[in-house]
Amino acid sequence: MASGAFDPVRHAPTMPVEYAPIPAGPNDSELVAHDRHRLSDALVRGIPIARTLRIDELPDDVATVARIEVGAIRRLRQAARAAQARRWRVYVSAAGLPFLTAALLGLLGVWLATIPVIGEPLGGFVGTAGGNVGGLPLAAIIAALPSVWWIRRVRRAARAAPQPNLRTESVATSELTVSDDLGPFLADARETMRDIGGILSGNPRPGGEQAHRLATRFGALARIAARHDVPSVVAFAADASEQFRIASQPPARLIPGLRLRRRPASVVQILAPYMQRRTSRVQARSSRLLGVGSGLVVAAAAFFFAGVFGIRGDEALLLRSNEAVVFPSSSTVLALRHGFDGPAESSANTLTVVQGPGIFWSWPRPITERLLVPLTNRALEIAVPFPGDPPGQRLNVEFRYEIDDLKSFVARMESLEAIDSALARVVTSELARGFADRYETELAAPNAVPEPFIVAGLQEGAGELLNNFVEFTEVNSAFGTFGVTLRPEPSHSFTRD
Repeated sequence: MASGAFDPVRHAPTMPVEYAPIPAGPNDSELVAHDRHRLSDALVRGIPIARTLRIDELPDDVATVARIEVGAIRRLRQAARAAQARRWRVYVSAAGLPFLTAALLGLLGVWLATIPVIGEPLGGFVGTAGGNVGGLPLAAIIAALPSVWWIRRVRRAARAAPQPNLRTESVATSELTVSDDLGPFLADARETMRDIGGILSGNPRPGGEQAHRLATRFGALARIAARHDVPSVVAFAADASEQFRIASQPPARLIPGLRLRRRPASVVQILAPYMQRRTSRVQARSSRLLGVGSGLVVAAAAFFFAGVFGIRGDEALLLRSNEAVVFPSSSTVLALRHGFDGPAESSANTLTVVQGPGIFWSWPRPITERLLVPLTNRALEIAVPFPGDPPGQRLNVEFRYEIDDLKSFVARMESLEAIDSALARVVTSELARGFADRYETELAAPNAVPEPFIVAGLQEGAGELLNNFVEFTEVNSAFGTFGVTLRPEPSHSFTRD
């Protein structure tokens, strides 16, 4: 190379890292003090390291630096594998989240349906995840939105993290500066390090009081190292002091008078970056498999809980299998508790009727569509054309009724969305015919009063006629097939088109 030429290797920026072996470990073991955060930053970013080993006297084992850095690379790789395992766990867990989302939207739709005016269409849209508007594709998209958001968030975090450039070869071929000026510091800190070793010895998981004592001793060690200008020990002691201080804090309060269980500090975990021994590879190799396995467990749990539902004794649940994914046994219902008779179940093609009380399980949405049916205090609102001149009068009636025979009622319904339509159509037709017959009879009677008086008389006696109609439905065979009982004295009013 010509004289004065630029050498990129020689002029490359370096990261200074200082190492200092000190007898501050448990059972008089030796720890290699250094700034682990600076070392990790240099290893991850691939920055050349300017290493300085400070010891008491020569000669000493200079291979301690290589062992510390190789161990740091292993831990960084293990952390990268653990992060990858967590991402895989999220990916697999997200497969079960749409089912749980659809189930929660179904519960929210039941509550929204009670809102006046807008409740019914809004509750229907939310309860079916938009399926009553856009069908299965829209329902699948809406139910999958939380999973997509979760996966995108994890992927953004992964892209924001620096990609490690971890090469063990750079440690083996590195240059090392050795300085034997650590003696004054070791002499001054001997008592403090002896106290630290005594607390750590035979106590791998110290409690709160011992962790507080260790935090205090390491803080004193950092101050002594600062007086002797040993930055490696200052960084190490400050790091250990902070971790033991956090471990000494009282556990978080769960509720007034109750706190979470204290998690004791792990000496091995806190001091591992400063020990020369190798770390186990078992956890590193199995972390991805464990991540996928735990993700499968979470996904299966979300899928299972999405299918759990509870109904009271005055309620029933109608389950209809999705024809796009229907298969044999897709309408199966499982009772999850003992002590009651189990589900009163009847199936017609892909429709299953379940009566409580109890807690049951069925295939979750969108495999099955659910409709909760109250059996008591139901409302049926109809508008009946009222006879007479001028035309256009309507009698508005609100019947309250109970379902006595759910199987008969379900057999007559037209769809899950319009469960009262068949009953409303028959009641409207019978009432309209009854009022029309009464009007024609009054109008054709000898000495009939003028038509306006007939209409006024029918309006005045509408309540009595409606009660007569209720009694008529109790003995009429046409209404017996509906399996319902109408309550007397229904509320009514008159309007004009």
